[in-house]
Amino acid sequence: WGEVAMGFQNPIPGASKPEGYNFLMSVGVLPGVEINGRLATQDLQCNLYGLGDNPCREPIDRDLAASFKFGHSVELENGWRVSASIGTTDYGGAATFNRATYGVAGADKGSWSLALGYGKASRSGSPLKGAFGQLAWRPWDEVQLYSEWLDRRAYAGFQAFLPAKFSPENTRFYVGAMRQMHGAPGIVQRQSLSAGVTVQLDKPPAAKMPVKAWVPEPMKIGRAHV
Repeated sequence: WGEVAMGFQNPIPGASKPEGYNFLMSVGVLPGVEINGRLATQDLQCNLYGLGDNPCREPIDRDLAASFKFGHSVELENGWRVSASIGTTDYGGAATFNRATYGVAGADKGSWSLALGYGKASRSGSPLKGAFGQLAWRPWDEVQLYSEWLDRRAYAGFQAFLPAKFSPENTRFYVGAMRQMHGAPGIVQRQSLSAGVTVQLDKPPAAKMPVKAWVPEPMKIGRAHV
């Protein structure tokens, strides 16, 4: 809690044209409570009314959506930390083509972490259908490698963080990439890129930050057809 995360991804899961602009902002408003807002669009110039230099002649997908998550984590005496969360994606907005509810549990120790969950999609565009999971390994503080199972497809990816000595206090910048390794093409692109920053505005009283249960990156983009 007290953390703000802002990110960008190039895929728009479930859209008629999967490539676009996918902006996310997440805020840990209270211990165990996280709210998210996301704007996805295929055209940054079109304002949906056909004004300006771009008259929006072609239909595009655009969605402004809100989501939230409730969770808790406990650190055990043997060094393991376990966590669990429940939440919903694409809860608000004019279009809710990616709405889903889910539960997820995770465990981590040292450089390894594992998360397993199950989602129930209310719309066909959501990738949170059935079981999903992630196994991640962080060999260095600046690099994380992971494998994901999502929408009955396997993915592999990495995140690279700017070293702390080059970043402002309580701030981390990152870039990442993910590629589909198994399964037929789905509503998530075979390849995707991401970038973002997290800022810790207020640290919890405890010395260690609570671990937030993981949720797949491409989880909550709805579609408004114009």
